[in-house]
Amino acid sequence: MVRKVTAKNGEAERVLRIRAASGTCDYRTLVRPQLLDESKLALLLTTEASSRRDLPLLVLARFVPTAAAERLAGRGVEYVDLAGNCHLLMCGKHYVHVEGKRLARAAGREIAASGPRQREAGHKVLFALAARPELADAPVREVARLAGTGKSAVADVTAKLVHDGIVASTKQRRMVVRRDQLIDRWVVAYVERARARWLAGRFRPVETDPAALEQHVAAALRDEKWGFGGSAAAMRLDRFYRGPETIVHMAGSERNLARAIRAQPDPAGLLLVFVNPMPLAFEGSAPQTVHPLLVYSELVAANDDRSLQAAARIREHFLTEKQ
Repeated sequence: MVRKVTAKNGEAERVLRIRAASGTCDYRTLVRPQLLDESKLALLLTTEASSRRDLPLLVLARFVPTAAAERLAGRGVEYVDLAGNCHLLMCGKHYVHVEGKRLARAAGREIAASGPRQREAGHKVLFALAARPELADAPVREVARLAGTGKSAVADVTAKLVHDGIVASTKQRRMVVRRDQLIDRWVVAYVERARARWLAGRFRPVETDPAALEQHVAAALRDEKWGFGGSAAAMRLDRFYRGPETIVHMAGSERNLARAIRAQPDPAGLLLVFVNPMPLAFEGSAPQTVHPLLVYSELVAANDDRSLQAAARIREHFLTEKQ
């Protein structure tokens, strides 16, 4: 039975009591009505990294693929999906584990009616509104300028968000009322689509020390619009974690940077350069960083435990409205 209903970070979270012959167990539940693919799993684990631990988490999903199931179980997160797969520990009183069941068409993705350009324009608008929620009530042309897209895309995406209850609209104003859901929607779009489109290349620089490499990058780009992303930026914001990759976002071409720091193209290179078309992306919260939302998105995309922990900290400190 459901013992109580709460609102946490814009998610539907219920405390569910399950009774079995061996006893009862209370769970806080997280409902994921879609396939729990890698990007959504990373977001879930990011949320879990900063959540309360007084009750075990039970994920109720449409479908949990095997790889996601292994990661959830490894983190002590229990789950049930519509196909019948489950991992239940019942507070140590009972154990149920079922895997390998398939849900018809569970692995299929919805096909968007719009083409790649329209989708990319929509992603830019999601970013702008998630990064600066006050833009929901700004003139359309201002949102379009900061997002780097057209006014029609702003109008279309805003209307969709109003329909979905993420943006509220009255005669007097519009406002984002579910920023957490808006952030999650942007991150999924970024990880699954936009990130690959904006990646200009991976490089192997001569300088391998991250601190020295950052100095070389900053010197080479001193006259450019740019910023560090990922853990290089997160370290500047939070001093918690610096991973092996160095991520740079630029407004212009990456060619001058690669030449200046003597970096060679390498598909396994640890220097990732993105050509970012969104002016708002370069409004960082620390010198030489991109917007915290983009930093957070890159940490989620990295999808390892330390990156997800760092992402949770960035979200809490820079992307959550203080009460």
